[in-house]
Formats: sequence, C-alpha cells, structure tokens
Amino acid sequence: MGCFRFCFVLFPTFFSVVALVLSCFSCAGSARNNSFLTNIFLIDLDFSEVEVPALLANLTTDSGISDTDIGLSDVYTIGMWGYCKGDLKNGTTLQSYDTGNVNFTYCSTPKAMYVFNVTELISSELNLTDISSVTSEIDSVVTDVSDIDLPSNVESYVKVAKILSKLIFVCTIIGIVLTFLVMILTIPTICSRGFSCFVALLSFISFISFILACGASTGMYLYIKKELDKYVSTYGIEAHLSPEYLGFYWAACASSLIASVLWAFSSCCFSTEPTRFSCCSRPMRRYEDEEVPMIKRY
Repeated sequence: MGCFRFCFVLFPTFFSVVALVLSCFSCAGSARNNSFLTNIFLIDLDFSEVEVPALLANLTTDSGISDTDIGLSDVYTIGMWGYCKGDLKNGTTLQSYDTGNVNFTYCSTPKAMYVFNVTELISSELNLTDISSVTSEIDSVVTDVSDIDLPSNVESYVKVAKILSKLIFVCTIIGIVLTFLVMILTIPTICSRGFSCFVALLSFISFISFILACGASTGMYLYIKKELDKYVSTYGIEAHLSPEYLGFYWAACASSLIASVLWAFSSCCFSTEPTRFSCCSRPMRRYEDEEVPMIKRY
C-alpha cells in the first residue's frame, strides 16, 4: 500500500469519529440525570412563573398556588428518549438556554421515538391530592387532559410531531450505526479503492440521515417554541432551545459531509500499490530495474 494513501485515509476517518461522537451527544441529551446530558435537549419548558389558575380550567380563583403546589417542577428538558425535570436552586432564575441553575431530580425511563406533548406532560405531572391545604375553592380535581386549558393552536402540532419525532429518532440511529460501520471498515479501505467506494456510499447515507434528522428537529422545535411563546406566554410558561444540541448536531452533519467527500476522493485517487518512492514499500536494489552492464574482458 502507498504511504500517501495511508496518510490520506486518516482524514476521513477523523471526521467520521467527530461526526459519531457529536451525534451521540445529541442523541443522548436528557436521557439520564447527568450535568452534561441535561444541558443538551431539544426544548425546555420553564414553569417557575406559571399562572396556575389560567392553566387549569377547573380552578376558578387565584389563591397564590404555585407550580410546585400542584406537582409541577420548575423546569422540564425534552430529549429524543424522554424528559428530565428539576427545580431552580434557591434564589436563582432560569437563564435562557442554560440549565446550570437547575437541580434535576428525575429523568424518565428512556423510550425510543419519544413524542413531546406538552398537554400530556402537564397532565402526567399534576398531583392535586394535597391541594386542599392550599385552597378549598376548587371546582373539581384534574382527572383528564381536557381539564388543562391550553390553546388549540398549541395542541394542533401533536400529529405532525409524532411523525417527525419518529423520523428524527430513526434517522439519527441509522446515521450513528452507519458511521460506526465506516470506522470499522477503515482498515480495508487502505488496501482497496473499490472498498473505499463502498465506505463512501455508507458515509454518504449516514450524512443524509443526519441532515434529515437535524433539519427536522431544528425546524419542528423552532415552530413549537414559536407557538408556545405566542400562545402560552400569558400562562407564565417559557420555552427555550438548546444551543448545545443544535451546535453538536449541525457540527456532526458538517463533519459527516466532509468525511463523505474525502471517502469518495479516496476511492478514485492514491494508488494502493507500492511505489518506488513509497515509504511503506520495500527498499529496491540499485540495479533491480536496470540492465547490468557487461564487463569487457581483455
């Protein structure tokens, strides 16, 4: 094999490794209670200033009830596998895009193709069993999602979100698996340009998977954030996107694209055969390719 080819293959391998690591970070965001992972999320919801009487249709009066009184945590971060929740540390407020002031107490059991539904999330978190100690002026206990009074505009995205959430998850997993295969198949590409062509194809498919997932997640959650800010800001609920997630995933897409181009280039350039000037080839004798002159006898 040529030494130049060996050195060149290291470049697409490096970018493949970068794409794999960054995409794994994005995929694992908010999958477990870890200070690094909980700062990577698709979207977060800040309930620390929520107006409870406006949120609950059956609550007719404001008696100073807070989010914690009804079982809601201050902050929820949503990832591909589920969500994490926590409360703000004493005397702090949630800084946009930064969950450093949040003490996370729980992360849901990871679930493939998790679908974010703000109404179901609130309904599952509500706990009004001890609400009577706060106020007795309640029409009824919230027992159904219909008791949560959110605008229909916010709930209308759920059907689309179910489809796109599956697309985001499946494409991300496909991209990660194919990128891992590309890394495993790196060594054979040094000896075969034909094999490099196959690896380039795998790398290109992984790039397409990454760009579909990243584009869909960015577009969908930008839309969800816009709708939440537009219709539920009066409820005291705020939504933020994670710059870490967006940065990691778009960087993974860029790295995957560069790796695909370099793999394609390696399939048509740099010979796999030893050359005279190859540092990896065996040393050649001085007269190996030359005709030895005949010695004239006198």
